[in-house]
Amino acid sequence: MAQTVLGIDAAWTATEPTGVALVARRSPGERWRCLALAPSYETFRSISEGGSTPWLSGRFRGCATGPEGVLEASQLLTRGDSVSCVAVDMPVAKVPITSRRRADAMVSSSFGGQGCSTHSPGLRRPGPIGQKLTDLMADQGFEIADATTVCGTPNRLIEVYPHPALLVLLGESYRFAYK
Repeated sequence: MAQTVLGIDAAWTATEPTGVALVARRSPGERWRCLALAPSYETFRSISEGGSTPWLSGRFRGCATGPEGVLEASQLLTRGDSVSCVAVDMPVAKVPITSRRRADAMVSSSFGGQGCSTHSPGLRRPGPIGQKLTDLMADQGFEIADATTVCGTPNRLIEVYPHPALLVLLGESYRFAYK
């Protein structure tokens, strides 16, 4: 059975672009393959329709349409396979996020000295943008995974912060300067 993960590096404002990646593997023993990588929702949808990513054209902007259509675009890019998991680099929750959470403080405490503190979420940021993404994914069958979710349960939305994971996996001592 194929596994497909849609990764979203979500911007917390409507004016900034959201990065999107689609990775897949046909079976558990197979290596993961990157099927698409885009600097914005708009570009990701364009790639699914045969367009290309104009990486060298300059700065990318956010778009008013947001994440609508990304699951459909993913299905086109996988030639019919459904997304198994949506991993988003942004706070998500089943209740409104009004302030810094215990998890944010714990990640910052553990990884802040390595340049990987978390932002403080609140009602305004990511606020409506985070809620829109969470609601859209729920409407399309992707519920938020929580502590009771069995690992590997399909059709889940998970919150991720990939940089601390990369530090540990790669044995690095400080945040990779990518911006």
